[in-house]
Amino acid sequence: KCGAMLRWSQSKDKPVKEVEISLRFTTSPNGERLFFRGRKWAITGLVKAKGEPQDRVYRIILGNEFTPGYIENRLKFRMQRTAVPGVMTDYSICFNMDNKYPEFGQEFMAYDKSTQLKMTGNARLQYGVSADCENAPGEIKVHFEHETTEQAREDMKHTYYYKKCMEEKERPEWQGRGDRLPFTVACFRTHYDATTARKYSWKMDFVKLTDRMNAIVSQVQSVMKTGLMPYWDIDPEIIPASKAEPHMNIEANLHDGDKSVDLYVETSQGGQKFKDIPLSLNWRPFLRNLKITANSRRLMQYKVVHGCTASIDHVYTLDNVTYPYTPTSCWTLASGHCSPHPSYAVFIKKSAGSHLDAKIYFGGHNVEFQSSGPKKVNVLVNGNAVTVGEKEYIHEESGTEIFKVVKWGSTYHVYSFLKLWTFYDGHAVGIIPAPSTAGQHCGLCGNYNRNQYDEFDSKDHHQLKTSEELVEDYKWKC
Repeated sequence: KCGAMLRWSQSKDKPVKEVEISLRFTTSPNGERLFFRGRKWAITGLVKAKGEPQDRVYRIILGNEFTPGYIENRLKFRMQRTAVPGVMTDYSICFNMDNKYPEFGQEFMAYDKSTQLKMTGNARLQYGVSADCENAPGEIKVHFEHETTEQAREDMKHTYYYKKCMEEKERPEWQGRGDRLPFTVACFRTHYDATTARKYSWKMDFVKLTDRMNAIVSQVQSVMKTGLMPYWDIDPEIIPASKAEPHMNIEANLHDGDKSVDLYVETSQGGQKFKDIPLSLNWRPFLRNLKITANSRRLMQYKVVHGCTASIDHVYTLDNVTYPYTPTSCWTLASGHCSPHPSYAVFIKKSAGSHLDAKIYFGGHNVEFQSSGPKKVNVLVNGNAVTVGEKEYIHEESGTEIFKVVKWGSTYHVYSFLKLWTFYDGHAVGIIPAPSTAGQHCGLCGNYNRNQYDEFDSKDHHQLKTSEELVEDYKWKC
């Protein structure tokens, strides 16, 4: 049997009779880059526990700021309790953490087999009986690094999605794109795997410890020694556990498809390596990716958002079906919000050689990409030529942003907030519609209803037999 019981009652001695909580939330932009937005926000709180002989006052501040793409992040927390004579003392807790991820790559979906990625960060905890954190009796500092490894990239070569991605990359439709990966599900998974950290290191300095924290840290260190005892080649009993080690460094390196880990643990007593420790759990969902945010991964994983890609030879639908097709020189609907009030539509047609043109409609406006050869793309907005280079092109109406066009390496991106994200490089068009269009979608990209067996849905909602019939059905202008 097991169970739990919680009992909370008012103190008989100088009880708190009323609690008053005041909160204030502030937020502001923190820069933009490409279609990513940075932000700063802070929550300031004041908690008053009213009682005798005077109110117990707690001041709380929680703040976070991140740059576009979450490249640089800072988190701050502070709690200060004011002393009440005969009831409680001053107490402060301050926690600060910052980290920096790798910068944006030169190309969208580029795969560099030799470059190692690294995230670095620092954390600091100050706590204890004190009116301010600088004079607090407790302080812990941590420096941490997360890195990709060459071994993990070698392990990745044995996965089905890597093999499939490399097969897709060799197809004629994706030739001439250098190290850039195709805009396919298998290649998105390959890119995610290649940018996931497998080497983690933490350098901990226990600068000052209160008696209680010293006991906690000492017990944690002892538990670690006990858990690693099967891999320990010295007698752990010779290392005293009564006092916490002032320094502790841990390095973990996952390998063998994330099924094993090598550990290195170092204290003032020296360092020890533990090789090939088996991992019984699936740790992959908990590993840190150095290029793709956790929110983006979860949205894709749970199919809240999904993408479609149309190349010169294949369509990779929103419901993850791949089929061959032959585009024509007529504008054909690739992806559209087919509802009484459509929010967007994307049309494609065959251009010179093995290239595609694309035309995107939303909000009564259109963006057209005309490919005239390798890396030669003309951009038109509402029929007028525009230049998109180092600076993004932002289209506004009455002071409101309708969409923006951004060039990332060789790829053009069109982004309309909460409506559509489209990317184009002359060889293919990638489309990620808003989740609200699910089940109200039509075109070559399928009906987006999570059913993989009815992708050839015609304009009047009957099933066609071939991709040629589908292309013919969704032709618009020639």
